[in-house]
Amino acid sequence: MADESAALNDLQTAIAGIGTAITAEIGALQAAMNAQGVNNSPAIEASVQKIKDLTTTLNNSLVPAIPAPAPAPAPAAPAA
Repeated sequence: MADESAALNDLQTAIAGIGTAITAEIGALQAAMNAQGVNNSPAIEASVQKIKDLTTTLNNSLVPAIPAPAPAPAPAAPAA
């Protein structure tokens, strides 16, 4: 179980990192486009928000399930 939890944590970290990298790349693209006199920032910002929303949804779907409680111990045999 610990290996699964560690793997899920690693996956969540990677997904968050991907979202951050995508946001940075889109920001750089927007800056380059603005330098060329093209302003598509509303469309780019909408795309960035969609990516962030998808990343959040994916992160939320990876939250580890709460483990089931351990079964109660069997009752002790009556004393003779």
